[in-house]
Amino acid sequence: MPKTRKPKRKGPTDSATLFNVGTQMEGNNGHMWEIKRNKNGIHRWKRISNTKKNHRNNLKKTKRVKVKRKRVNNTSTKSIKKQKQVPLVKQMKDNPWMKDILTKLANGETLSGYDQFLFSTMKKQPLPKGGMNALIKTFKK
Repeated sequence: MPKTRKPKRKGPTDSATLFNVGTQMEGNNGHMWEIKRNKNGIHRWKRISNTKKNHRNNLKKTKRVKVKRKRVNNTSTKSIKKQKQVPLVKQMKDNPWMKDILTKLANGETLSGYDQFLFSTMKKQPLPKGGMNALIKTFKK
């Protein structure tokens, strides 16, 4: 059995908030509809009584106006990659746990699961010349 589609609404398909109050359009049921403002100030479609398609020529024709909507800035992984990353050496000045992890690695101590996770995130940062191995050697006691 094929899926049935939800019936269209009687009023025009376009949102009333995109147009000015007083705009008239033909609805999906063939009647003419006008935009009115409700008590909360929201634009709503209100059917004009006793009007059908054949009467629409007498009514004022309006041009559809496209409204540009504001985009909300979502922080996604793409936007984070575009930002300038602070080099690892500068980050270490503010984060003492980074020095602790590097000293543990330099001295052959085992890292906990959380420390291993932090170390993997450190490796993704911009590294100084010589790479991570050169940086670990500077923390050897």
